[in-house]
Amino acid sequence: MSFHQIPKSVGFLAILVLVQGDVQPLLALTAQTFSTMSAAVDAIATQYQVRVGLELATNDPDRLPMSLDLSGTIVAPALDSLVTQKPDYTWKVTDGVYNIYPKLAKDSVLNLHILTFSVTNATAREVSSAIGALPEVKEWMLRHGVKRREIETGSRWRESDPRVTLSLKNVPLRSILNHVLKERKAKEWIVLRYGEKQEYIAIYI
Repeated sequence: MSFHQIPKSVGFLAILVLVQGDVQPLLALTAQTFSTMSAAVDAIATQYQVRVGLELATNDPDRLPMSLDLSGTIVAPALDSLVTQKPDYTWKVTDGVYNIYPKLAKDSVLNLHILTFSVTNATAREVSSAIGALPEVKEWMLRHGVKRREIETGSRWRESDPRVTLSLKNVPLRSILNHVLKERKAKEWIVLRYGEKQEYIAIYI
């Protein structure tokens, strides 16, 4: 499924150079403008057929438009361009998933050390519930005065989605989300805080 509708508007940039007094076209680039980083990440995952995890920074309303050239065959330049336009973020490949996250997120829920996580033949909804029921996650939410709440605009999961069997020990929560993503054969997960006092957290898998 797609968390965000990819913008339909596409802008065309013409780069011109002055050569011996004549203006000649050097290169034509196709750039897409996205209203949010979430939409840009969704487009990157779709265009390059990669799996992506996005952690939005606390207090980031994600309303800064950005332009990306997705015409290349390699995903790294697109991700580099994204974090250049959003300098508070960085990216790296973890567990085979492209993770995009805030540079300063020391007390992030995704950095929680999880003693054990295990599900067998679980639906996505059951996996999501199992993540929320982890003692480490519950303690973190209590300590930060946070409640988990996803804003649903439609069904995120289908009955035909692959079921998940997974057993992990002594890993960060981020790694659990990455492995769940691969088991589900899905393309992205998103984690964000929101609310007037950042009192809610959403974990979309």
